[in-house]
Amino acid sequence: MSVRKAPSAKYSALSSACASCFSQLVMVPCETIKIQLQLFQKTAVKGESVLLRSIRVIYKSEGLRGFWRGYFVSLSCSVPSCAIYYATFETLRRQAYEYCETHPKWAPFVPAATSSCAQIVTCLCTSPIDRIRTQYWANRSQSIRNLLHDTMEEARSRGVSSLYHGLRPLLLRDICFSSVYWTVYEQLHSVTASLGVPIIFQNLIAASVGGMLTSATVTPFDLVKTRQQVLRTTEPIFTTMKMIYKEEGVHGLFRGLTPRIAQTIPSMSVMMRSEERR
Repeated sequence: MSVRKAPSAKYSALSSACASCFSQLVMVPCETIKIQLQLFQKTAVKGESVLLRSIRVIYKSEGLRGFWRGYFVSLSCSVPSCAIYYATFETLRRQAYEYCETHPKWAPFVPAATSSCAQIVTCLCTSPIDRIRTQYWANRSQSIRNLLHDTMEEARSRGVSSLYHGLRPLLLRDICFSSVYWTVYEQLHSVTASLGVPIIFQNLIAASVGGMLTSATVTPFDLVKTRQQVLRTTEPIFTTMKMIYKEEGVHGLFRGLTPRIAQTIPSMSVMMRSEERR
């Protein structure tokens, strides 16, 4: 079985961090709408969908600029996250594929295993920043200076562990996403390559389809993460999911699904740039 040469860690870190700056232009409005859906807009007004109501509320209170509120705050999380994740992932994947040259039976498990390990490292490094970013999007009347001050005060009074509130659903969401996504991506990439599809479209099709399917799967974990980070709930993950299911049914577990899927293509373009060197 032949294995593909992975890009260097330095190339992956740099290209993904740069691409993240552009993808955030689309991702930030989607995240803004998603958090509104997950926390505040639970019921629709007659004749108006919950999604459209969320968009209207943001526009009415803040105008178009409101959809990009927190762009630079988001970059403070997304750029290091992408750099850490892809550098770790490509390093581990390259080493794993070198091992698979003499043990090819393990090659199919390389994407899921190495991406999961990379996500663990990334989440441990950036979880506090992700928490601040999510709170900033949710508490739209609070300045970033006041939010940082409150966060530091909380860390002093409750300990550094308070900065990692919401880490468990974050880990579960991202590990599930990466392990499933990369497995689906590799399979789709192989299929499109066998059909003679140009490399740029191989990456686009595999990244977009794989990302959208996987995003839908892990949306309930993303919902729990948002609740824990913003509302500071302490219930276990599956207890929270059970409560949401009892109150709102299956639909409640997937609140924010549409904007989450909508941001998948630009976010996966980060990966696509890293994958162009094979």
